[in-house]
Amino acid sequence: MKTLSLFDFDGTITKQDSLFQFLKFTSPKWKWWVGLILFILPFSLARFGILARGGVKERFISFFLKGYSKDHLESTAKEFLKFLENRSFFRSSAIAALTEAKKTGEVAIVTASLDIWMSEIAGHLGTELICTIGEFENGLFTGKFDGQNCNYDEKPKRVSSTYDLKSYDMIVYFGDSEGDLAMKPLVDEFHLNKFRD
Repeated sequence: MKTLSLFDFDGTITKQDSLFQFLKFTSPKWKWWVGLILFILPFSLARFGILARGGVKERFISFFLKGYSKDHLESTAKEFLKFLENRSFFRSSAIAALTEAKKTGEVAIVTASLDIWMSEIAGHLGTELICTIGEFENGLFTGKFDGQNCNYDEKPKRVSSTYDLKSYDMIVYFGDSEGDLAMKPLVDEFHLNKFRD
C-alpha cells in the first residue's frame, strides 16, 4: 500500500514554536525584547482577525532577520538544530511515528515555519518539506515571503500542487491547531494533538 504521511511541525513534532525559538536564538537579548514589545499589539489584533496573521508574521520575522546573508542564516540553522536537540525540543512520540512512517511510505513536514531554519531540520529528520519560503535578493534576506504563508487553506493547496494525491492508497495527516483543519478533507486519516509527551 502506497502511503503519504504528512506532519505539521510546531506543536506537533515539537514542544514549542520554532519561529520564536529561532528568532530568539539569532538575536541579541535587547533586540528580542524590543521586538516582542513592538509586536504585542499587532499579534493581538491578528488573533482577533483585525490584521492578517501572515502579514504580521512577515513583519515580525523581517524585524529580526532582514539583511542577513543566506550563508549566515544557513550556518545559524545548523547551530540552531544542535541547540534544539540539546534542549529535548522534539516530542519523542512524534519522532517515533515519523520514523515508522518512513518505513512504509513517503513522509513530509507541512509547516508555516520558514525554510530558513526548517530545511536543516527536515534534512536531519529525513523528510520532504513544504513550508513558508523566505525571499532572498543578491544573497540577502529581504524580510519578505516568497509566496504565501503556508498555513490554513494554503497547506492543502501546497500539498496538492506538490503531490499527485490520487496515486496514494492512504494519506495521513498529523496536526495540533486550527491552522491544520483545512487539511482534513484532503486526507484519509486526520489526527489532531496525537502526540503529547
